[in-house]
Amino acid sequence: MTKILCPHCKEKLERVASSMKCPNGHTYDVSKHNYINFLSYGKLHGDNKEMIVARKNFLDLGFYNPLKDAISNQIKKLGTINSYLDAGCGEGYYTQGVIPHTSGNNIWAIDISKDAVIYANKRLKNINLAIASVYDMPFFEDSTFDLITSIFSPFAENEFKRVLKNGGYLISVIPGKYHLFDIKKIVYPKPYENEVKTFEISGFEFISETPVNYEITLNTDQALTLWQMTPYYYRSPKQGIEALSNISKIKTQVSFHILIFKLNKDR
Repeated sequence: MTKILCPHCKEKLERVASSMKCPNGHTYDVSKHNYINFLSYGKLHGDNKEMIVARKNFLDLGFYNPLKDAISNQIKKLGTINSYLDAGCGEGYYTQGVIPHTSGNNIWAIDISKDAVIYANKRLKNINLAIASVYDMPFFEDSTFDLITSIFSPFAENEFKRVLKNGGYLISVIPGKYHLFDIKKIVYPKPYENEVKTFEISGFEFISETPVNYEITLNTDQALTLWQMTPYYYRSPKQGIEALSNISKIKTQVSFHILIFKLNKDR
């Protein structure tokens, strides 16, 4: 089990009733939904409940199962994974696909969205959950994890380097250039392509890039649910959403890149 540190004083946190406490009296609640909250109270962070529910409903339809399976197949090639962090877990759909390829109980999933973590608790059992920013994880010691996944999540390069073991693996999944482009053509007056970032990260050895490309056919409700689960939805013009609501069926490409890196602290 990973030793969890107090973000304030770096002393070890221990479970006491429904809280995590350090010897200096700093306390963090453990909710009835089985997560530790490391964020400030009174503020909402990350994806809202509507986006999380839309994501759960769409992913449960199975349209992205080929991506989840492709991620699992890549992890099988990495060898023994004793400690794993899903950094930006959302509601846990992809985490669920990784867990069978790990051993032990040193598995953590964190997200900045409280609603995401609550729904992740419903999907995932017997893992450790926290509300936290991937850019600020002082509760983890250096060199804690064998594997980190960052799937459609903010990429916290410095913190990933710190908490990943030397020789550990980082898997990043990003959308491809023409991901959902057919829907974009309906919603936006001038649809734009996704920027595919470089596959090079300082301090990491680039291991592999696996493209996942296929087409899906959606009815109106499915297309709207898919769009609502993405950040695109909140940047969409009203007339574009109305246009999407009026289609009876749409076929669109989904496109992803699974990127695997290995940390080499001597580089």
